[in-house]
Amino acid sequence: MNLALACRPCNWLKGTNLTSLDPDTNELTRLFNPRLDVWEEHFRLVGSHVVGITGIGRTSVWLLEMNSQQRISLRDVLRETGEWP
Repeated sequence: MNLALACRPCNWLKGTNLTSLDPDTNELTRLFNPRLDVWEEHFRLVGSHVVGITGIGRTSVWLLEMNSQQRISLRDVLRETGEWP
């Protein structure tokens, strides 16, 4: 039930976690589930940054380190070549 295609860093960071603490509210919040949730309802793009717009989004962005410098740099390169988003 919890299987989804993910890169190694995301898979490693997620581990067995299904929830974590929302960094804004400190409330226990479930993570984004690509099988159940709609990406646009929980995230938005601001340049090369992924911004969580709900508790689920914020928690997922934080736990999965979606805005690490390495990931932002990769998105910048992909945007420049027209491969992202």
